[in-house]
Amino acid sequence: MEEVGKRSGELCFLNLPNETIAYILSFLPGKELANISLVCKTFYQACKIESLWERKCIEEFGVRNDVTPLIHSQYQIYTKVLSKYGYLLGLWQQKIGTYGGLIKISFVGGRLVATEYRPPAYPNINAPLLTKPFFTVELDDEVQASVRCAIKGAKTPHLCSILHVSLSDAFAI
Repeated sequence: MEEVGKRSGELCFLNLPNETIAYILSFLPGKELANISLVCKTFYQACKIESLWERKCIEEFGVRNDVTPLIHSQYQIYTKVLSKYGYLLGLWQQKIGTYGGLIKISFVGGRLVATEYRPPAYPNINAPLLTKPFFTVELDDEVQASVRCAIKGAKTPHLCSILHVSLSDAFAI
């Protein structure tokens, strides 16, 4: 008995080149691509094409990973960092003190970087905003996303967790 799609002269989706399958699959959302890569070997190979994940990073999160292609793949960046923490990208307001502060989260060098912006102390209200590192989200040696906190006077960044983020609450880590 012959396998389906392997008979001579019969056309089958799975017999197409991986690049063609990847192009067709590229119309799916990135989270669905990660799931469909588990269906069969052909889909797995098609979903491993880096240009597919580069396109998803740009389309879904507006980020381009030009710095770390030799360290981590676009697939790893998307599935481990952006799919879990990509919603944080942008500018957030902290509800701390009278003036609060801002946290800018951007994608730099293959990782999410959060920078805290606070108003200058009174009476220097015309001085520039004060900035300091807040946290980073990056892939560790085991290719897992880790959140590293850089606040509270720590000498070196330490592991932390993002507890919650909502439009009505303060940003908490």
